[in-house]
Amino acid sequence: MSEPAKQFDQAPESYSPKAKPEIMKLLEEAQQSVPAIAGAPTPFSKRFGVFQLPASRAIGMEERHKLHGGPELVAAPQWVRAFESELWRTVQALPQLISGSAFGWACDYDAESDTFSYLVSVLCPAGTAVPAGCQFRDVPPTHAAVGLWGDDLHRVIKRMKRRGYVTHYEDEGCEWNAELYFGEEKANLPRRPKANAAGCRWLVPCKPKKEKTS
Repeated sequence: MSEPAKQFDQAPESYSPKAKPEIMKLLEEAQQSVPAIAGAPTPFSKRFGVFQLPASRAIGMEERHKLHGGPELVAAPQWVRAFESELWRTVQALPQLISGSAFGWACDYDAESDTFSYLVSVLCPAGTAVPAGCQFRDVPPTHAAVGLWGDDLHRVIKRMKRRGYVTHYEDEGCEWNAELYFGEEKANLPRRPKANAAGCRWLVPCKPKKEKTS
């Protein structure tokens, strides 16, 4: 799960300041009720950081993939299928903890089959109603490291450890990594990508080193 799957464009092609499509109206109405999270990632940020992620729920469309299936980005076609579906419009209209974003939520790795679950999703407040046809994962409150755009997963974890944090995948609800995509960054890349650079920001659950696993 160390390669990003797909960048995305969340803004409808029909958007104009004078006549907002219905999906934009729904997004704005949904966001009005979601409180801001201190230190949460924002588009074009050039700083690595760790913030407190509240209890939340990743909601989207799930598929199962091989982790070591070869050089291809195995989840990329899943993004295409998701964005072409009417269901994605419903997902976009849900209240979101990090507005203007979408996530490739990777979790539930099974070593025997070498497979993992991957949700093309948005991150919602805990308890958000799940639309019919969608899947979800509940996430407990946790610290989360957010990488720089283009950093791969291993580099994000390395930076995190330098700050005095470690992963805690063994804790219930924290066995995940997530690719974070901002629509604004898709339209205007934060920097010229290097070869094999991740086209996203990685979000990694973590905790201070001094804390003991429950």
